[in-house]
Amino acid sequence: MNDSLRATALRGLPVWQGAEQIGTLGGLVYDHAARRVRGFTVLSGERTLNVWWADTDGLTRQALHVRAGIPLSHLWHGLGSVARRPVDTLTVRLPDGAGTLFVLDAFLDPMTERIVAYEVGALPRAAARRPGMRIPASDLAWTGQEFQPLGSAIPVLRAVQATLDASVMLRAP
Repeated sequence: MNDSLRATALRGLPVWQGAEQIGTLGGLVYDHAARRVRGFTVLSGERTLNVWWADTDGLTRQALHVRAGIPLSHLWHGLGSVARRPVDTLTVRLPDGAGTLFVLDAFLDPMTERIVAYEVGALPRAAARRPGMRIPASDLAWTGQEFQPLGSAIPVLRAVQATLDASVMLRAP
């Protein structure tokens, strides 16, 4: 997990095809149920292109490299049914109505398309002042709209929720 890339830090990276910069990375296209990144949205002038992970030569902290020889007109189609919501707009619903936590980020393995972990916090990314807890992706199940914690993640995430509840009570008049 040490070599994993933080998904939100990738936005704005240059996207290259051979020696030509074709745009900037606008976002990732997720398949949370399979714990994978399927592709990327690329902002290219007035257009938004979609690029399958399989059509790339590599992703680093510095750039995304699209395989040479793929016509730009062919990069846009085929990703329509996969989730495009930014990862930091998703939630984790705790069991038994114990509360809702927020996904702050995803971490992916740059050598594969695997999502290895999610960062989860008590507050949404815009309001969070501290980093969240890094939870292995295998400890969260995707329902199609939100995540549900599995196994050992449940007590950890309940503790995060309890910390938020306690801080709210301490601030109450």
